[in-house]
Formats: sequence, C-alpha cells, structure tokens
Amino acid sequence: MRALRGRILVKSYASQKEEIEIVGQNGKRLTLWVGKKYVANHREKNPVVCEVLDNNSEFEYIQKGDFLLVHHNFLSEWQTNPFCIEYDPATEVGLYSLKANQNIFCRINEEGIAEPVCGNMLVERQRNPIKSSLIIIPDTVKQEHNDRVKVVSLAPEVNGYEIGQTVLMYKHSDYEICYSWKKKDYSIIKVYKEDLIGVVDN
Repeated sequence: MRALRGRILVKSYASQKEEIEIVGQNGKRLTLWVGKKYVANHREKNPVVCEVLDNNSEFEYIQKGDFLLVHHNFLSEWQTNPFCIEYDPATEVGLYSLKANQNIFCRINEEGIAEPVCGNMLVERQRNPIKSSLIIIPDTVKQEHNDRVKVVSLAPEVNGYEIGQTVLMYKHSDYEICYSWKKKDYSIIKVYKEDLIGVVDN
C-alpha cells in the first residue's frame, strides 16, 4: 500500500502505553501494567507513537521506518476513527493514513528522544519570577508564563529562531505530549511555528 496526496501511511499499536519498566538499584527490571486505558485524560491514555510505512508529503526527511509522535486523537478509537484504514483486534495493530501537517509533532530516535518535524519546535516553559525583599519564594510555587517558552530544538524547516532563545507565543498555544518508548514514559512540550509572535531580548 502507498500513501498519496500529501499523506503519510503509518501503523500503530493500540496498547503502547499500558506497560512501564522500572529498573532497581541492583539492576533488576520490573515490568508493570499501568492500565492507562482507564484514565480519563485522553492525552495520557491514547496512543501517539506510530511507524512510517510510506510518505507522500513535502517533508521528505521523514523516512519509511521512522517512528513519529502525532496528535492524541489520530490513533485512537479505531471503530470511529476517519484516519483508520484497517485494524486487527487480535494484535491491536492499526493502519492509518495521516495528513502531513503540524499535528505530526516529532520523530523519535533509538534512545526515545523526540526531534521536532512538520514546522514544530520543542520548548521548555518559563517560570514567572516573583520578587520579594521579605521572604525567599521556592521554585515550586512560582507560576509558569502562559505566553513565553525557551526553544529546545527545531524542525528542519523552522528558520529565524535559535536554541536557547525565549520566544513569545499566543497564550496557551503550547501542547504537552505524553508518550511511551521501550516501556518508559516521556513528556515533552511543543509549539507550532505559526503560533509564535516574537522573540524576548535577554
């Protein structure tokens, strides 16, 4: 099967977030079933990792065999999912046709590290400093800005920004992604390039 008209053909395993692995101080590994499918938060429970089978998009650096992070609604509930081509309940493997746009967030390397694609960038939220001459404010109670982040990494086609810069964005336009890779949980934050509105001078 081949992808057409700017789409990416992928396959995904529905229960990819159901197990985590814990490594003890003695090196012993323990695999736990965590039952995330019963969690109310769809961003936490829905599968988001898929493997590329074919790419017919403008993002030619996405190759067959790459693993991608996509929006949490793209690979869920195969019975009613418009992107699902076929699904095997026995193996829980689904085949999906996805439009190549900013909702394909990152590519994952062998170590589980996310690399942004499709016009996205990975960022860190910035804390709003609270100044007081009377008491020391611990970091845990400092609020995070809802309109500025620090750039961690950039998709190849994102120009005009540098790693380490603090950038302004539309309020609350950052998006947290929760994913599992080799039985370990990860969480990252991304912003789409069109949601940026300025650069903060240091």
